[in-house]
Amino acid sequence: MLLFHSLILSILLTFGFAVRVRIMVPKSARAHSAVTLVCQYDLDGKPLYAVKWYRGNHEFFRYVPQESPSMVAFPVPGLVVDFPGSNAHQVTLLDVPVNISGLVSCEVSADLTFSTASDSANLTVFDPGLRKPSLHLSSSVLKANSDLQVNCSAQLTDPPATISFYIDNEKVDQQWIRELEPGLVSLSLSALKDPSPDVSSPENKSKLQQLNHKQYKHYKPVWIRCEAYVKGRYLMSSPSVPIIPDFHSDRPHEDELGRSSQTSIIIFWPIFAFWTAALFC
Repeated sequence: MLLFHSLILSILLTFGFAVRVRIMVPKSARAHSAVTLVCQYDLDGKPLYAVKWYRGNHEFFRYVPQESPSMVAFPVPGLVVDFPGSNAHQVTLLDVPVNISGLVSCEVSADLTFSTASDSANLTVFDPGLRKPSLHLSSSVLKANSDLQVNCSAQLTDPPATISFYIDNEKVDQQWIRELEPGLVSLSLSALKDPSPDVSSPENKSKLQQLNHKQYKHYKPVWIRCEAYVKGRYLMSSPSVPIIPDFHSDRPHEDELGRSSQTSIIIFWPIFAFWTAALFC
């Protein structure tokens, strides 16, 4: 009878209790960086027996609190465990390579009942490289009645980068940017010179919509650059390139007007002197 009651108790403990596990893995990780994988679990008050981590079908880390040492790493190519950054709820990997991308799993077992549950998630390791976005201008001078096309090309990524333009470090509204193909966008600066009514509010005016201001009458350059951004991955900017706004090229310059006045005085003075001498002689 005692054996029967022990068997019933064992069945109740085994099937009346469930371990709940949830794994938390970064959506993506930069190659050669450190990555921490988190395993949350609920043992409903039961003691922990073991936490095991797998990459695919290969176990690479185990935590057993009753053993000494409590943490053990198993050799899996590309996986280097950081013991100070690992414990019963997480494991930290150092210098992760691209080729370890794939399914990782956390398996948790409760003591006494040895009930086990696991959860899995996909880990993506990417290498964005070091290439910055590049800027290409059709001209370095923006004239009043001509267009100036600026293209920006960025490295192809998954997901694709968001490309933005900055003029004198002021971000250009995305409505002015046209995508030519994946990783390549274009900005027409002529559209920014003359604000239309729907963009006349101060918060929507770009730097180029103010180029007729008196501060630009001496052809002060503006600086343009582009930025490529992938959330949680990278942010890179191209070098800034100067553009000369020449909106008054059809008008005489101030220095030219000054020289014309001086020339007129020089030509007129001998004539004035001649007639003055003739009058008084």
